Amino acid sequence: FRTLTDAGEWIIYDQTDAAYRLVIDTSGHISLGAGKFLYTDYIRAVSDTNTGINMTGSDVIQFQTGGSERMRILSNGFVTLGDRVSRS
Repeated sequence: FRTLTDAGEWIIYDQTDAAYRLVIDTSGHISLGAGKFLYTDYIRAVSDTNTGINMTGSDVIQFQTGGSERMRILSNGFVTLGDRVSRS
C-alpha cells in the first residue's frame, strides 16, 4: 500500500492489486474500493451522536433519531415504524 495525494484527494493505493482502496475527495466524500463499507455496530455523526443507523447483530437494521428508535427492518423483511409493523 502507499498513500498519495492527487488534485486535492487523499488516496490509499494497493500496489499489489493496482487498485484504489480508499479515496477522500475535496468535498469530504469517502470512496472505498470494491464497494464495501464495514463498521463495528453503528454509523453516527460526530456532531449528532443520538442519531444514526445501528446493526444489532441479529440480522436487524435499526434507525434512530433523537435517541429513539424510529424504524427497524427485521430479518424476515418486515419493517417496524414506531409501533406499526408492515409486511414485506
